[in-house]
Amino acid sequence: MSHPVLLSGTLSLPSASSPISCRSNCFSFSDPCPTAASPATAAASVCCCILDFDPAALGRVIRVLAWNYLPSLRLHAEPGVLEVVRWHLEESAPPVKYSFLATVPFRFPDQEPDLATRGCAFGLVRSVSIVFSMPLAKADAGSRNSVGFLAEILCCGCRRCCRATPPEDAQTHMFETMKFVYFVDASSMWRPVLVWLVGRLVYISGLSKKMVSVGDKASHTILVSSAKTTMAWCPSYRGSLPLDNLPEKCGGEYAGVITGIYSQGLVVELDDTAWLLIDDQKLLPPHSLRVGAIVSVKNFRAVCLNFAWTRVVLLATCSKTCITVNCFSLVDSKIHLKTDNKGLLGTFVDSLEMPARFWMLLLISCFKQKFTKLFSDKEILGSQNKQGLVHAYATKILTSKCQPQESLIIKFCRHNCSSLSLGSKLEACKLVVPFSNLVCKCESLWILSMLKLWNGSEKVGKSQGFLCDGVSYTSSTKRIISSEDLDFILVGSIKVHFEMPVFFLSSDFSAVRETAVG
Repeated sequence: MSHPVLLSGTLSLPSASSPISCRSNCFSFSDPCPTAASPATAAASVCCCILDFDPAALGRVIRVLAWNYLPSLRLHAEPGVLEVVRWHLEESAPPVKYSFLATVPFRFPDQEPDLATRGCAFGLVRSVSIVFSMPLAKADAGSRNSVGFLAEILCCGCRRCCRATPPEDAQTHMFETMKFVYFVDASSMWRPVLVWLVGRLVYISGLSKKMVSVGDKASHTILVSSAKTTMAWCPSYRGSLPLDNLPEKCGGEYAGVITGIYSQGLVVELDDTAWLLIDDQKLLPPHSLRVGAIVSVKNFRAVCLNFAWTRVVLLATCSKTCITVNCFSLVDSKIHLKTDNKGLLGTFVDSLEMPARFWMLLLISCFKQKFTKLFSDKEILGSQNKQGLVHAYATKILTSKCQPQESLIIKFCRHNCSSLSLGSKLEACKLVVPFSNLVCKCESLWILSMLKLWNGSEKVGKSQGFLCDGVSYTSSTKRIISSEDLDFILVGSIKVHFEMPVFFLSSDFSAVRETAVG
């Protein structure tokens, strides 16, 4: 477009037919509702990420003043992603009097019978889980699983707030009771709003209390949303909010600029200083997670990893981590979409502990960058039945361990960031194959060749000989070692140092020679 264009449309929650990545992180921007002046046409919608979000804009027409559009998405059925930078309401809302609670305009049809929905929760939103499915205990053979997400809310325990009445603006609230709310079915589309509300006060009413059992291991009493559920939030609260500084708990917030993205968005470099590992296999990165964007990470644990080549500050994510974008990127338009790796390499990566998994993802990225012109992706990454180059190298250093799989409800409700086992072989984890591997391999082959000569199984040619303490016992020393004997091919350039045995590469990259230059 050669001129600025203003957009006008309705901001709403994602639909049930949207991909899981959109339902978890994005809103929907669609054509305005038809009026008498404009006849009804088929409404078009697009996945939308918006800055300076205000819950009052849901279901209303907004005018977009500045925006970015990412037209093509791999493995995505929607037309693209719209990034809303600046916007305002099409029609200004009438002025309202000050109210302690501001209602969030959620609307969905009443699809459930009128149950006992007198439960409520008033408190601080601590964390939000991903959207997941859960089978019903008394479900028929053809019934579908329930789909929803969990929210952890630190609720006020005073008598006034325990009643089924809206709370009042007072500074005597005591936020000390933890409750879990399960937003299920139609309300599972509320997750983008709940992520925005992390760290803010909310009041949720119309909840029912249910017992959730996970096999024979554990059961939890949680509050479940219904067709009568409503939500309001506190734009300004003058009391003091609790802070969680316990070392064994996830918490904190880190905001920084993305300076690098690797492994389909699973490894993110922030401010050239810290690294973010999206460790949860079901936590999908936001569409706007690109180099140059400013992001905010909530609920993590900072871990220092001491590798042989550097010291890394790693932000370890978990089932309670939330990632939001505070400013869109202007230098990168690539969207990183996670794809499932069901081969031997993907199984091996999933079996590793967090520090080793972080190194493994960086190693995969390095191998693909270094060897993409020499080998195919299948040779580098392997397949379902055969190991690739990166897998074969990693197994020389790491050993996989069977990680116990827990249900998401147990992981979320009983979550405890215990101390991580960094392992004794962390210093051996390097991003390139050390040159010492080549030296040791050649030395062992050289010694083996000398033993064969001494035992008489191999004859010494006129132009051949061997070294002892750097002294040649024949006119010259030259031994050719084929790449088949080495089991690998040396790629790169090596400087020549005189009066020292050196290794260099033959012109056809098929053999490694050892020569004494003097």
